[in-house]
Amino acid sequence: MNRLTIILRRAARYVGTPGVVGLALLVFCAAFYASALAPAEARSAQLREENQVLRTKLRRALARVEAPQQTPAEQLSAFFSRFPQSSSAPEWLGKIVEAARRESLSLDQGEYKPTRERTGDLTRYQIVLPVHGDYVRLRRFVADVLHEVPYAALDNVSFERQKVSDASIEAKIRLSLYLEQAQ
Repeated sequence: MNRLTIILRRAARYVGTPGVVGLALLVFCAAFYASALAPAEARSAQLREENQVLRTKLRRALARVEAPQQTPAEQLSAFFSRFPQSSSAPEWLGKIVEAARRESLSLDQGEYKPTRERTGDLTRYQIVLPVHGDYVRLRRFVADVLHEVPYAALDNVSFERQKVSDASIEAKIRLSLYLEQAQ
């Protein structure tokens, strides 16, 4: 017999059957806690945190829902009121010209034509810009215009190059600028 077996038998005689059963239960409980209860407690803590985050999101969403509801006509009016007045058209056109100047692009004679939209209180300025320059500068120009003039929409861009070896491109850029109709 090996030494461990001898020690266990002596201990069993010393504590008796109830002691051995108690010791076995103690070892079983420690193993059960380490394998089942500790991971469950960690998962429970994680779920409590997720619950708190979801409750916060729910409170925010309910606060938005509980705000006084507008009628569709009021919503439409609020939408159109976010556009700048058509009297500010020269300012917005100036930003377009400034974006071209920053990219060292030559803006030849541009055209713009205001038209009143059939629905809503908007005036649409249809802008056609013939532009000369290299492709990278043209792309940056269009991106700058759309970033700095949030009420502009890019309708069309067409590129033309006289020869394949030319670095310069002739482009025709069509934009629409939407502004609130003067009352």
